[in-house]
Amino acid sequence: MAFALPAANAAKLYQKHTGDKGNVIAVLGDGGLNMLPGPLNTSKRLDLPFMAVVFNDGGYGLIRHRIIYFCFINSSSIKKFRKTN
Repeated sequence: MAFALPAANAAKLYQKHTGDKGNVIAVLGDGGLNMLPGPLNTSKRLDLPFMAVVFNDGGYGLIRHRIIYFCFINSSSIKKFRKTN
């Protein structure tokens, strides 16, 4: 989570030092953008322009998915445990 912006900065730094041309596109969710605003400052300060595509899913999708998954697994295992004992 929140890997796209630092990775885009690294890619632009690589392009800057090697002379490569090309576009860098960072694809991230709104939670990732909210967690790491620092790389935006870094890209502005070091003049590392890239395009960012931000998906607005209204929350931290990865965290919500893991909570739902693990709560489901834990609650189903508890139910099985109670039935056997």
